[in-house]
Amino acid sequence: MSVVGWFLAVLGLVGVIVGVLQMLKGKKMNAVPYRAPSEISKLGLGAADAKGLVSTEGAVGQQGLLTAPMSGKPCLAYEITVERKWEKTERTENGTETKKGGSNVFSEYKGAVFSLQEGGSTVFVDATERPDASFDKSFSSGVNVGALGLIPNTLQFGDFQMNTPLIVDTDGRTTGFEGVERIVEASPNLYALGALGVGASGPTLGTPKGLGKGKLLLSSKGRGALAKATKRNMVLGYAVGGALLVSGTALGVFGKPPSAGSSCPSTLGAEVVACDGRMYERDGYDMKWTVTTAGEYTVTVKQPNVKHPIDAALTIKNASGKQVGYNDGGSPGANATVTQTFEPGTYTINVRDFARDKVKGGYGFHLDIARSASGGRVVRRRSR
Repeated sequence: MSVVGWFLAVLGLVGVIVGVLQMLKGKKMNAVPYRAPSEISKLGLGAADAKGLVSTEGAVGQQGLLTAPMSGKPCLAYEITVERKWEKTERTENGTETKKGGSNVFSEYKGAVFSLQEGGSTVFVDATERPDASFDKSFSSGVNVGALGLIPNTLQFGDFQMNTPLIVDTDGRTTGFEGVERIVEASPNLYALGALGVGASGPTLGTPKGLGKGKLLLSSKGRGALAKATKRNMVLGYAVGGALLVSGTALGVFGKPPSAGSSCPSTLGAEVVACDGRMYERDGYDMKWTVTTAGEYTVTVKQPNVKHPIDAALTIKNASGKQVGYNDGGSPGANATVTQTFEPGTYTINVRDFARDKVKGGYGFHLDIARSASGGRVVRRRSR
């Protein structure tokens, strides 16, 4: 089996799911009746279908618009996030590495109740619950923390100011904060599809209630352009996703598996072994090894070509837990080797760092088990 194949298959499945969602969106747009604001004003709740849904399109009025807190732009809805930036150093077998990342410390969404107008008639749209709409980035800025690591008491992002939250995240040293604002712009013309109700100011479209009824749909593209874009995205999702799903599954099932011996399993399935392993814990990594033919075997832990290789300690115990072989190479970076006669039975091979050290990402090692034609019993031991 091919891991790459299954990865491609998962990507393909995601693409197919996108295609299905776009198909359902398109079907919903076609099934829900379209009414101009003037028709909705005239028909009232009777303008909607049996599920209470209706779609409309009109010019966005100025009433009820929001002011985005960071950029100060007028909008129908906004969402802002503040992310803490951090970095930390980690010791690995390849040396000290610096890892950077971020975590969300504040987020806010707010939507307006605004009007759509056509021919002197007005319909209101309630976007106080997050709609299915395109949110465009309208602002982004950062606050840096100096080399001394002094975090300011307040954070300023454009027109938006907030108290610095308590930092409880244990990830590394705080290097700064980033504020991002995304908005649904107050476009001149807007298409809306939602549940029709009667609000304080008149007929109002809002988020449908009930499981599986979806979100309020808003688009500045207009009904026709949105329908075309939805169909295009559906076709792309099915075509690309389907191709990746089929080819990825085939590669996953029939593709060439990883080379035998490319990793050391916890149970070694052969007396003669060549594999690459990795140990993460201070007590090392245990492998069960079954010997069916008595003879002299050489078990070797070889050092990988890394900056800080494992200082290998090799321990072999029999089925009763008694140590029957041990070697730690003699010096840091040296291979650890045990050569001796093993009788048929099940043994435990443990590979660990001599000082019981561990690093981020674990220590890699190469294990060789070879059987010789000669007999005899030689045990290499050493202590520091």
